[in-house]
Amino acid sequence: MENVIETHNLTKRYGTKLALDDVSLNIRAGSILGLVGKNGAGKTTLIRLLTDVAHPTSGSYSILGISDPIGLIKARRNIAAMVETPALYLSMTARDNLYSRCILMDVVPENLDQYIDDKLDFVGLAEVKHSKKKAKDFSLGMRQRLGIAMALVGEPKLLILDEPTNGLDPEGIKEVRELLLGLNQKQGITILISSHILTELSKLATDYAFIDNGKLVQVISAHDLEAAAKKRLEITTSDDVKAASILKEKGFKVETAGGLSVQGYSDNAALIMGLTDAGLRLLSIRESGGELEDYFVSLIDGDKK
Repeated sequence: MENVIETHNLTKRYGTKLALDDVSLNIRAGSILGLVGKNGAGKTTLIRLLTDVAHPTSGSYSILGISDPIGLIKARRNIAAMVETPALYLSMTARDNLYSRCILMDVVPENLDQYIDDKLDFVGLAEVKHSKKKAKDFSLGMRQRLGIAMALVGEPKLLILDEPTNGLDPEGIKEVRELLLGLNQKQGITILISSHILTELSKLATDYAFIDNGKLVQVISAHDLEAAAKKRLEITTSDDVKAASILKEKGFKVETAGGLSVQGYSDNAALIMGLTDAGLRLLSIRESGGELEDYFVSLIDGDKK
């Protein structure tokens, strides 16, 4: 699969401080990569380099396979970023914000009004399409969604978001999460999203990159991370011996000591259907383990030993 971004030994120093240390990372087209690290780990520094806000001390990177300086200027038109807070014109309406963004990006569709309507509809801001309400009077969640709508002008192939759910209430977090999943699944937009909140990223990411003290510690798929974090299903059936045999035949990792425990699954429905199709009755099922924060802490602590 094509890589949208590739970094090669990317390093950034600010005076004597090593903010990013020899980072080599690929971001697959169509993926949602969760960039995970504590505050000050180097997440924002990496994003600033990729968006040309800062320049590397050494190393290089490519966007859509392009790495030469002139080519990168054009390639960045395929990237949209929202770092920390949306860059909005707070004294303007949502429509005027998008209109200004279209001018800035030199995006002139045949029907500009419809283009703006479509963007506002997609991010769930249909109620302010023709409102005189200024962005400064929007809720934080509405501002985040408007920021994403503005980022989508020009139809980018990669969306970069730095802590996009910071300060949002649970409803706002859910709205932003569903919006990002829609962008990825319906429009095929690759997403790089940085966060230190693993529980929220776990509902989005297809892959993870763990970073600490400027160094890339691990890159791992969501499926492999669940297995590494020992996420498992505890199951009771009408015949646990037969159930264990069936699941092992299907390639699941099964432990039978103290009950039926299944690791390495990615789809509860497929697992359950395999058992019921075999005539087994499911008596109980619950998830256990899989605490990603614990895994991250152990990973970072292990790297320091």
